Amino acid sequence: MDLMKTNTENLTNLWATVGQKTNTLHTTNNINYCAVNYSEWPNRLWFTNNVNAPMIERAREILLQSKVPIKVSTWHSTDLDDELFAQNNFVQSSEQAGMTVQLTTEFESDPGIQFRKVTTQKQATLWAELFRHSFGYTISRDVILQSSAVVNYFACYCNNSPVGVCLLFHNNSQVIGIHSMGIIPEMRRRRFAEDILRKILTNSKRLGFSYAVLQASKMGKPLYSKYGFTEEFTMKNYQLKD
Repeated sequence: MDLMKTNTENLTNLWATVGQKTNTLHTTNNINYCAVNYSEWPNRLWFTNNVNAPMIERAREILLQSKVPIKVSTWHSTDLDDELFAQNNFVQSSEQAGMTVQLTTEFESDPGIQFRKVTTQKQATLWAELFRHSFGYTISRDVILQSSAVVNYFACYCNNSPVGVCLLFHNNSQVIGIHSMGIIPEMRRRRFAEDILRKILTNSKRLGFSYAVLQASKMGKPLYSKYGFTEEFTMKNYQLKD
C-alpha cells in the first residue's frame, strides 16, 4: 500500500465530500478547491498532479477572485516550488506531518470517555462551538449539518462533560482518517487527548479498519508517535500575503 497516497486521498476526499455536500466544490485541470462563504473550513485548494509554475499562477488567480480566504496545500513541494510560491506572492502559513499507523493493537482508555455523533442542529451548534474553542477558527454549523451523513463529527465527553471534538472520515473500508481532534483549553493537560486517541484506535480496529491516517501539527506529533504513527510526508500550507 502506498501510505502517502492513502493518507492524502483520505484528506482530499474529505475536502471534496464536504465541498460536494455544500455545493462549493470546483474541479479544474490539475486543481480542485472548495470555497464556503459562511465557514473557514474546508476552504482549501489542492493540486491533483505534481506542482509546476502555471499551476501555482492559476492557484493565485483563483484565490484573488475568491470572496473568502482559501489556503493552498501541497505535499510534493520542493525548494524550487517554494520559490515559485514566493514569486506568486504566497507565504507558508503552516506545516503538518502526514502520519500513518497500522491498526494491530487495542488500548484501554478512561471508561468515562464518550463519543456523541452529531445528528441534530443542537449537536452541530455545540460541535462548532467546541471546535472554535479548541482550534481558534470556525467551521459553520450548516457545513456540519449538510455533511454529517457522510462525515462523522463527534463531540467528546468525559463523565458527561464536553472536553473536545474529533472528526472521523473513511473513503474506503481499510483506512480511517482522524481529523480535527482537539481539546478545549480548560480541559487540556488532563490526558483527554491521549484517552480519545486510544479509544479511536481501538474502536477503528474493532470496526475492521487496517490503517489510521492523520496530519499532525508539530505539537501533536509526539502523542501520535507514542502510539506507533510514522511520518510519511510533509504537508505545507500556503496563503496569499495580505
